[in-house]
Amino acid sequence: MKKSSIFRKCVFIFFALFFLSISSLFAQDNYIPIAVEGAHYRIRVENTGTYWTDSTWYGYALRGDTVINNQLWKKVYHRWFEDRDGQFFIVWDSLHAVVRDDTINRKVYSIKFRHNPFGYYCPLNEEFLLYDFSVMPGDTLPSCVWGNFPVHCTSIQYYQYFGSNRKCFITDYWEVPAVEGIGTPSGLFEFPNILVKGYGVEPNYDYPVLENYCIGNDYECGQLYLGEDNSHLTENLEVIYIKDLNSFFVTGIERDNEDCEFLLYSFDGKLILYKRGNLSEVPFLNSQNNYASLYIVRLRYGNLIKSFKIKTL
Repeated sequence: MKKSSIFRKCVFIFFALFFLSISSLFAQDNYIPIAVEGAHYRIRVENTGTYWTDSTWYGYALRGDTVINNQLWKKVYHRWFEDRDGQFFIVWDSLHAVVRDDTINRKVYSIKFRHNPFGYYCPLNEEFLLYDFSVMPGDTLPSCVWGNFPVHCTSIQYYQYFGSNRKCFITDYWEVPAVEGIGTPSGLFEFPNILVKGYGVEPNYDYPVLENYCIGNDYECGQLYLGEDNSHLTENLEVIYIKDLNSFFVTGIERDNEDCEFLLYSFDGKLILYKRGNLSEVPFLNSQNNYASLYIVRLRYGNLIKSFKIKTL
């Protein structure tokens, strides 16, 4: 009797683990779309010959829908930024393209209306296949993002990209991946230029790097319009009451992680303090420097964003 009971328990445990592993597999393989409302890309342009100069910044914001040929598309706005001590102000913003996901077949389509500096291989004013996230090792990826070169998938791996575990299609182009839900490590439309030492890289060669991917509004993603009042974006934020700024501590995140960002604003939107990396070393203002009683705080950790107000008593 006892042996029968032990056997039944073993069978139960086996099937429980089996279904758990199957459900985990399906959960891991859920498709992550690109055409997401509020997706923001921030791209840094580096130059191999001028590392010591300030970087050039641009990016994209996905917002709003439109219907073209009876298909629902997400609008993609192209932006140029001005970096002011870690706060990125939008100095130019224009409709650039539309994108849509075929979630069943795991494909991304686009119509581009103009070229950008690092994505001029894809056609304009016509629908084209931007990404195919259904490919298997040995298959050829859609070509225009890769400069119309024949690029093949060599393996499929899962890596953390901006706070999410994403399916990455490793290629035979220097092992640069196509990343589900994002594009490439260079951006959404960008040809993934890479710097490879010792292979004849030209001096003064520009290449794009996707520095930040975020889902939220402009304020939450650290992109504000230059010269405009952005205070309306903070109206509904949670208020935390503290004795003074020195009594405020960052909790709930790994404070020594290099992906952490801490931004402290005055109530009128002026950036007071920016810190990236080890937040345990954030130099909070001394009590004698607390000229105001209300501040805005934004924390970014991977794809996690937390914005709130802190009010001193």
